Amino acid sequence: MILYITSEANSNIFNDICAQNNIPINKLNKVFDLKTLFSNNNYEHYKILAVDLSIISNTDDEILDFFLKFRQLYDIKIIIVGIGKKVGNILLSKLVAESIFNFIISEDIFLQKEEIKNCILGNNQYKDCIKFKVLEQTQDKEVNKKLNMFKDFFNKINKPKIKKELPKTKDIENMEITKEPKIQIIEKEKIIEREKIVEKKVLVKPKINKLKIAVCGTCARMGTTTQAFLIANYLIKYGFNACYIEFNNKDVIKNIKNFYEVSTCEENKKISYKDLDIFTNVTFKDLHKILSMDYEIFIFDYGEFLYTFEESFASADVRIVVSGAKFWEEEYIKNVFKVCNIYKDINFIFNFVDESEQDFIIKNMEGLKVYFSKYCPNIFKVANEEIYNQIFKDYLIFKQIGG
Repeated sequence: MILYITSEANSNIFNDICAQNNIPINKLNKVFDLKTLFSNNNYEHYKILAVDLSIISNTDDEILDFFLKFRQLYDIKIIIVGIGKKVGNILLSKLVAESIFNFIISEDIFLQKEEIKNCILGNNQYKDCIKFKVLEQTQDKEVNKKLNMFKDFFNKINKPKIKKELPKTKDIENMEITKEPKIQIIEKEKIIEREKIVEKKVLVKPKINKLKIAVCGTCARMGTTTQAFLIANYLIKYGFNACYIEFNNKDVIKNIKNFYEVSTCEENKKISYKDLDIFTNVTFKDLHKILSMDYEIFIFDYGEFLYTFEESFASADVRIVVSGAKFWEEEYIKNVFKVCNIYKDINFIFNFVDESEQDFIIKNMEGLKVYFSKYCPNIFKVANEEIYNQIFKDYLIFKQIGG
């Protein structure tokens, strides 16, 4: 049974799922002081306490304190209804820090229904809500710091390079060369005391349920679609059932039919090439049908960040922004830091960056997840495996055997 403290505007959001699953619900819909709940101790028969923040008269600290005390008294799931609140909200961040993981914030009806279903029938965990976790004291300071750093960053990166004098041949011979070890996914051999030892790394594929990957570019023609396709190829290589979704109003992917032998399903806006299913020109009204299909992973191509559905992008499990480092691209990447409060949880993939400039970018993007893409003109080849191994390390687990 659900106890729902709600405003009139949001009082019916649980009705459908409660009716479908025969879950009784008791609603209190008036301006409410949460502390008054302690005057009534008859809550043992409730399994869920849902609270609509718009009707609560308490301060953020009082709300947090109430939930901590209430949870000590009752073994009950807590659901926070905060329609319209954005990722980066300080109260939501504090609640996540106290292991409260069920939030309904979306204003889009489709996304809202998904959140309700996950909260009522599922069991959200920290990994599902890490996007809400921010540092209150340093948030604004860090955003401003990043914006200031980028002014210097784009000025310096395009200065003429000073040719460094190479060490003499003798010095080169005596130099100790160290390289970062690369992740090896193929079988390898090594000789130890004349014995041949074979080591293998095999993929242990964890169970994944509807993983959503969001890819967007800082500006047009940044290679967003290429990265989305490369990610799809990579995941399919390791046996995941993944699909690509064109979710950017461009409606250009359909032209693939002019270059490759594909099969099509007009009803579902689906084109299939080899092992990849591609959904073209997808809108919000199409999403429910696609997400209900039997895919483990959905890769969303949002196109340009400026036109991205921010709420939908933020709600993805893995978020990727594709960027460049030319001086005319400065204003576009700065938009990401101005608008998106979850930039620490974004994977930044830089395209077309000279190797000599990569260390400087990493220094200026200090504390963020930064990667540099190889030149990958064929979108149906597997490439950038070292990058994707890192980005998806929580979903691809390699186990050493043999040796």
